[in-house]
Amino acid sequence: LHIRNYINGHYADPVGGEWLENIDPSTGEVASLVARSRQADVDRAVEAARAAFPQWSAMKTAQRS
Repeated sequence: LHIRNYINGHYADPVGGEWLENIDPSTGEVASLVARSRQADVDRAVEAARAAFPQWSAMKTAQRS
């Protein structure tokens, strides 16, 4: 199982394609792989959030929920 980044409404592999092993402490086995996000991934997420904010913040609470 690969846990990908969720940016701008889409799942995305991490920039650089690196993954971190998520170890199940009860078995010592790899339970999943988690995206090793880099600055470029964070920058993309921040850009998407800033672009979405005006429309999102203008919505009524019920719509945002």
